[in-house]
Amino acid sequence: MLKFVIYTLFLLGTVSCLDKDAHNELAQKLNLKLQKYSSFALPEVSERYQPEFPEKARNIFDTNPITCYNKSVAILPHDGTAKFGDLIESDFSSTCSDTFTFYVDNFINEFFVIVNTLDALNPRATIYNPIGGEVASCKDYSTSATQTVHLICNGKNLHGTGAYTVKLAADMNKPCIFEIRAPTLLTVDGGFVEDIRDDDVQQIIFSTANQGIFRFPLENQASYLAFKVESEEFPIHPDEVHLYANGLFDLKMDLNLRYGCNTPHITQQSYNCTSQNLYHAKFRGVLSFVFARQKTHTEMVFRIR
Repeated sequence: MLKFVIYTLFLLGTVSCLDKDAHNELAQKLNLKLQKYSSFALPEVSERYQPEFPEKARNIFDTNPITCYNKSVAILPHDGTAKFGDLIESDFSSTCSDTFTFYVDNFINEFFVIVNTLDALNPRATIYNPIGGEVASCKDYSTSATQTVHLICNGKNLHGTGAYTVKLAADMNKPCIFEIRAPTLLTVDGGFVEDIRDDDVQQIIFSTANQGIFRFPLENQASYLAFKVESEEFPIHPDEVHLYANGLFDLKMDLNLRYGCNTPHITQQSYNCTSQNLYHAKFRGVLSFVFARQKTHTEMVFRIR
């Protein structure tokens, strides 16, 4: 009973914070992103390559750990509960009629489904739980004819964890973009380093709400993504990082462990960024060995220096 009361108070606080400024800021950001995606001439969703989850969790102790020589100060985790919460999933639809999958984990109690378009009236979404049942929103927000925000209350408690489906729709077949955002304490914080032993990732002193990358990669400089997972307790662990450029899957990167580091996880491969791209990093991992296919799913945008 106490748990229910705490979550209810938290939800009411979240709703009260969604003022007009928050909506306008979100709409402006998504409009810019939608304009870029529209100019890229992305292939249809069915033609895009999407990485699949491994059938079973990788042994997180199967590689020799790396020792850090340049240990950072204790990582200041970003606030994953601010505003609409952290970004869980996002994608682009050229006709605002596609279907996508996203994952709800043990740390997600409520989540927002945000649909934004430039000129298609009344964009909206229908959400389905892991067994195919429709999930009703507890409140819908709309700041204009081109944006709708659905709030799903107690989704995990009422419909369970696992793979959810979102079906987009609008009154016109025009491009739209959607985001799944959720207040969460399971956050990822880190940054890009050129040396796998470098732990100095918090070069941006003050963390930004809902954004956990503190050190951006250099242009045309091979670098590794090192990070820490807040609330990481056995058996919770990250498995892999997926990198996206200009809205398309680019590379799946496995992880190594590092010893004596405040950011103990680092990608096995380096990555090279160029200035003309829009980048996303998506983190996937395991929350429970009992439910081996249940995954964490956090996404962050990063740019280059």
